[in-house]
Amino acid sequence: QLGAFEGSGPASAVAGDTAATRQIGHGEASALPQLEALLSFTKRSPNLSWSAYVAGHVDWKDTSGTGTEADDLTGTAVEVGGSINPGKLTVHGNFYYGRAIGQQFGHITQQGDVRGVGGWIQGGYDFTPRWSLWAFYGIDDPDEDESPGLPATGRLKNEDIAGMLRFRAGRYALGLEYLRANTTYAAGEADATQVALSVLYTF
Repeated sequence: QLGAFEGSGPASAVAGDTAATRQIGHGEASALPQLEALLSFTKRSPNLSWSAYVAGHVDWKDTSGTGTEADDLTGTAVEVGGSINPGKLTVHGNFYYGRAIGQQFGHITQQGDVRGVGGWIQGGYDFTPRWSLWAFYGIDDPDEDESPGLPATGRLKNEDIAGMLRFRAGRYALGLEYLRANTTYAAGEADATQVALSVLYTF
């Protein structure tokens, strides 16, 4: 699969044709699109199903606004992921490395020349046709030494942990979830927890 999308990025005030200032995204200011490519593989059988993919992303930003070529910034990312489902067990996840992809919710959505890695993994087991237990771990970890655009008060790492007990009945599913987020800032660490009850209906 191939895709081309409108340029995106943080907005800044630039002078318009009538000298009035307006807000325009850095990606739009470059007049270049975001490009993506995806190659995927899938295998399904009664006893084992699996899938895998590799994806690439590139975009261009003009951080000085329209009509200039200074301060150009190229965003890139490579992602690999997949899933495997041997019987009652399901495991899926992905991993990525990228640069300047804050508009894609990478590097904890910090804009500018920020590089780093991220990924997540989730596993679930169906004890019965109705009851299953799930666990999740995700991380986004900017590289402080290779990220000149990282804010002095920025976010240096974020980790998310979650667990869910799920009950299914036909098209309905009810989940009791526990979520925890640990974020490392330049000035220190912070965490948050949440207990949630979710309802899912599958059409």
